[in-house]
Amino acid sequence: MIKKLKVKFIVTSIAAIAVLLFSILAAINAANFALVASDADKIISSIAAEGGKFGTPDRPSDGEFSGRGPMGPKSPETSMTTRYFTFAFDEDGNSEEVAFNLFAVSPEEARLWAESLKDKRGGWTRTTYRFGVYENGGKTYVTVIDQGRELLPSFRVLRASLIGSAVGLAVSLAVLVFLSGKFVAPIVESDKKQKKFVSEAAREMNIPITVIALDKERVKEEYGESEATRSIDKQTDKLAALALKLNELLVFEKSDVSRETVDMTALTESVFSRFAETFGKRGVTAETNIERGVTYSGDEGMLSKAIYEIASNAAKFAKTYVKVRLGEENGRVTLIVENDADIVGNGDLDTVFERFYKGSDEYEGKGLGLSMVKEIIGLHKGRVMAGSEDGKFIIKAEL
Repeated sequence: MIKKLKVKFIVTSIAAIAVLLFSILAAINAANFALVASDADKIISSIAAEGGKFGTPDRPSDGEFSGRGPMGPKSPETSMTTRYFTFAFDEDGNSEEVAFNLFAVSPEEARLWAESLKDKRGGWTRTTYRFGVYENGGKTYVTVIDQGRELLPSFRVLRASLIGSAVGLAVSLAVLVFLSGKFVAPIVESDKKQKKFVSEAAREMNIPITVIALDKERVKEEYGESEATRSIDKQTDKLAALALKLNELLVFEKSDVSRETVDMTALTESVFSRFAETFGKRGVTAETNIERGVTYSGDEGMLSKAIYEIASNAAKFAKTYVKVRLGEENGRVTLIVENDADIVGNGDLDTVFERFYKGSDEYEGKGLGLSMVKEIIGLHKGRVMAGSEDGKFIIKAEL
């Protein structure tokens, strides 16, 4: 249990940290790439405004220094540093080279590239190129600019953020592993106290039950049997059954699983056949779909007890039917028991496996049966789940 709690705590915490961290980094990197795209679109707009190519910039006079000027797409150096080409297409599909300042492709390849883009709206192409499509003088212009150099810092930031995130998660994982024991300590302590209480209660209950039973017999001998003695009989039987259940639960918690090949087909049929009379008296139809030859390496006594408690739960709460299915799914032995019931809602019902949980006060029981099922299946490294939908209660055990 302690190990499972630690693992659950670590996984939940690291998942929350990862989601928060990657959300922040995703927002930063998305904004970074969006800024590069925005600057590229401004450059394309400037080229479009000048008829598809940059004009010759005015040079400063001799002895005059104009300064570097604004950074980004409005820099006076933009026309000199932008790597781009522009082609114009008329209505007949004829092309014209308007500007060509790019050495990564040949003019013919650039023309074919532009032709493939002229019916689009603009955006990224070939990963690091930004293009725009616009109309001017009855012609369609396509301008493609190389943003590889501008994107390089963004890719470096992305790589650094991913590496930093991985390192941060690794450090967080190490810290969580180190501190997990302290975080789950209160839960572990509470569980120990609960088990100690159950153990002491089971042991201490035996003495008063015996005394009450002896005193009751004396009363019956002296005054004869009466409604009062019959009531005492009923209550002492309940207490004795509760003490037995508690003792069984404690035994299972402390037991090691002895492995042997168990015929799950025969075991399931045998257990449910013991409830045939109960189902019949309550007007419940039992439908079984049990595969032949299903085996499992486990403790037959424990597994028999787990199946018995599942069957007992169905016999207690079923209204009109019980469906039992045993087989193998994804390499695991799977037992599914379904019945209709009035006392369940929709969704997961993991609370039914808690100790002393009772679905309703209308039904007799100790609330320990399904708790034992969970304990036994857990000892076999399996899992058991409960759920409901539209008045159907389903228990699924996987081994």
